[in-house]
Amino acid sequence: MWGVGARWRSASTIASEGRGAGGRGHHVFTQPVPEDLAALAAVAHAGRLTVHVDRVLPPAEAVDALRLSQTGRVRGKIVLDIG
Repeated sequence: MWGVGARWRSASTIASEGRGAGGRGHHVFTQPVPEDLAALAAVAHAGRLTVHVDRVLPPAEAVDALRLSQTGRVRGKIVLDIG
């Protein structure tokens, strides 16, 4: 399972009712499956995959973006626009 060359990815989740300081989260490890990635790519290509963006910030505000992400109060992704 954890052998040399294994391509495991880490993901964190937090229950919506547990958001904020002290919220309950889960940390899981997953191994990408090519067929699943292809299906996900097809959904994205068809325009049926949406990602909620909470805010877009310039690189000069990267420290603020990190601090904001650690509050647990962000409802979506924080994007750094390197334009």
